[in-house]
Amino acid sequence: MSDDAIFTNHITNIVHTGKKLAGWILRTCKIRDSTCMLSLWKSLVVPRVEYCCQLWSPHKV
Repeated sequence: MSDDAIFTNHITNIVHTGKKLAGWILRTCKIRDSTCMLSLWKSLVVPRVEYCCQLWSPHKV
């Protein structure tokens, strides 16, 4: 959070982390089974992206 209470930098960092994790999943997993990919997505990416999103989600309201 910045000095003027804007979450733009935080949101950018979270999105960047989610993209890095998604890329890591796609680079390391040779088996593209939908259940495997979905469980990796739900266990690694979604918790990072959705953690405390209730706090910064309505930041423009």
